[in-house]
Amino acid sequence: MHILAWRGSRRSSAAERRPRSGVIYVSEVAGKPVVAGSNPAGGSTNKYHILLVIVRWWWDSRIYTRTGDKGDTYCAALKSRIPKDHPLIEFVGALDEAISSLGMAASFCRDSHSDIADLLTSFQRLLFNVGFLLSGHSNLTPQTVEELEAIVDKYMEGLDLKGFILPGGSPCSSTIHLARSVTRRAERRLASVIHNGGYGIGEDRLNLALKILNRLSDALFAIAFWVQSSEGRVEYL
Repeated sequence: MHILAWRGSRRSSAAERRPRSGVIYVSEVAGKPVVAGSNPAGGSTNKYHILLVIVRWWWDSRIYTRTGDKGDTYCAALKSRIPKDHPLIEFVGALDEAISSLGMAASFCRDSHSDIADLLTSFQRLLFNVGFLLSGHSNLTPQTVEELEAIVDKYMEGLDLKGFILPGGSPCSSTIHLARSVTRRAERRLASVIHNGGYGIGEDRLNLALKILNRLSDALFAIAFWVQSSEGRVEYL
């Protein structure tokens, strides 16, 4: 935002009173800018005028808000501010970690397995929807669980899992394993929410979200194992 200030003791000319696109005039009253209108016809007798040349997205999409500087944050599910270490916020934070981990895995898989990279990106959107589920704004249904189970069956078909495997292999498979383990953490955080009574969130919504996270981590294991197998990089304990 660029702010230009000048003394406002004279009246504006006709040319200056002409409306200008992208410009808002405000007057300063008691040290605070107050919107005076887009066209200050007839000038103003206020001591100062401030011409704000506004790039509107700057004001509307600032990253920092300063509202959480005391260790609390707004929870949409509860419609109130709660501590940042509250079980619900811990769960939302774990979802955020899982979403980021999936994005990293997708970037490592893009060149060698573009179809899997696309699937991982769809899983990122799925986890956003899981978060929305808690506040009642989600289109997830029990069918989502069935779709994830179908993905597990697809990637495990024809594979022989003989025991515990070491997570690793190529950058693609190893980062999928990482995303799987982070998704498991989100599942555990949600289990903690449920075991603490759910904080007024519908039991059906919480249980559906838990099932989705469980099947998603299963799907990620199946995909990682498939990648390791296809590249000949499966290593057992």
